[in-house]
Amino acid sequence: MRFIHSADWQIGKVYKQFGAKEESLRQSRLAAIERLGALAVAHGARHVFVAGDIYDSEAPTPITLRAPIERMKPFSEVQWHLLPGNHDPHRPEGVWDRLAQMGLPAHIHLRLTPAVVDLDAGAALLPAPLTRKTEFDDITAWMDAAATPAGVRSALAWRMVRWSISGAKARRAILCRAGRQENGTALLVEVPAAGAAAEVTPLSTGTYRWVTRTERLADAGGVADLEQRLRGEPDLSRLILRLQLDGHLPIAAYADLQNCLVDLEAAVFHLDVDQSALVARPTEADLEAIDFDGVLRRCADLKSLVDDTAQTAEVRHHAEEALVELYLKAAAPKNREAA
Repeated sequence: MRFIHSADWQIGKVYKQFGAKEESLRQSRLAAIERLGALAVAHGARHVFVAGDIYDSEAPTPITLRAPIERMKPFSEVQWHLLPGNHDPHRPEGVWDRLAQMGLPAHIHLRLTPAVVDLDAGAALLPAPLTRKTEFDDITAWMDAAATPAGVRSALAWRMVRWSISGAKARRAILCRAGRQENGTALLVEVPAAGAAAEVTPLSTGTYRWVTRTERLADAGGVADLEQRLRGEPDLSRLILRLQLDGHLPIAAYADLQNCLVDLEAAVFHLDVDQSALVARPTEADLEAIDFDGVLRRCADLKSLVDDTAQTAEVRHHAEEALVELYLKAAAPKNREAA
């Protein structure tokens, strides 16, 4: 038996923090469904199992409700099996009843009851749909004694159910386990025969890459190294990068970092930088670079505030910001002209 395992489509998810880019992200989730259908056809997988959270909420708009169905419709040679999850549990007159009332194509199946589903070639599917957002009972308990034809038994349950499907349960119920979905990834699962180990192959389905990096910086060399590594990320225009920075930098290196971040923001799809733990500390060379029209004395005063541990963190932080501002306005333009 060969099938594709997916989950967490969360159609209708809101991305307000991305501003004008929100719609691109919403559409990318729908595009992933079309990729799943094409991958299923290309790999000869007759079934696609979707283990919950097809929708991001229990009350999608009529358009949002229909959007994933429309993406599945063209792939009539693929059997789609949809399971309620934590974001879209099966409640009376809820999202799943609305879908059923629409009249779905024969190849799109809503798995809303914990009952054995006969597939093909002796294979069986055992779904465990959620009926509420938080589940405290083992809703897969029925699988242990479920009678099925001889062949492959596949369990379909939402991935974050608190108790999870343990290895012991999988052995007791003689289940094929597809593993846990990775971000932007589906799993192609091949089970050669009943009782045989499953062969699992990750398949990329996402449009964008979500990367989070935490970096400690100490000098100009660290800034250059960070820029080189980030520039080496594949497909920058589809990269969503969350960057958390900490450490201490000379003001000149801090200025270089700010220029680097501006360029990087223009290169990636989205950049989110947290610099709250990054401190700019002036060196003697920094102060000399700002020395014009008697400013050096005022810089020295600011530096003394930065270095004075008796001052409050707020006062020292404001002094750091003032020094950086002086450098950016006075020294940085001179350095760029010299270069």
